[in-house]
Amino acid sequence: MKDKCRACKNETSQHGFLFKCIDRNCGAVFWHRKILLENLEDNNVFEKQLSLAEIPLVNNDDYFVYVIQLSRKKNEVQDSIYVGMTLLHPHHRYLNHISSRKGSRHVTKRGKVMIQYEGPMSRKEAIKREPELAEELSENYIVYGGH
Repeated sequence: MKDKCRACKNETSQHGFLFKCIDRNCGAVFWHRKILLENLEDNNVFEKQLSLAEIPLVNNDDYFVYVIQLSRKKNEVQDSIYVGMTLLHPHHRYLNHISSRKGSRHVTKRGKVMIQYEGPMSRKEAIKREPELAEELSENYIVYGGH
């Protein structure tokens, strides 16, 4: 499975079904859709996929704010994104979204690529940063989430 970056079309590195852009200016990450053929409802299978993707564990009090670009709807003339906050590593949370494990319907149906994340940070900082980031990105994107 050799895939180009969904954001910038450069080369990627692969860890399990997780692909990471090798261009440091881009840094986008995406899960190959073939992961959805795995039985992700089984916690052992899910945890194995996280391990194969080499997703690090995070501290219990570390929060992250992340941005996932969505596929365009037919009537959209502008790219759209989902901005969220999580206590999980952002790549873990992204897999939750696309596998329908407590995910936003926007990302479950249209999640294309994680274009950035910030953190770790405190819960207080993340609660403040999520809507700030959504507002900052609203000039260039249709924004979902970012409460």
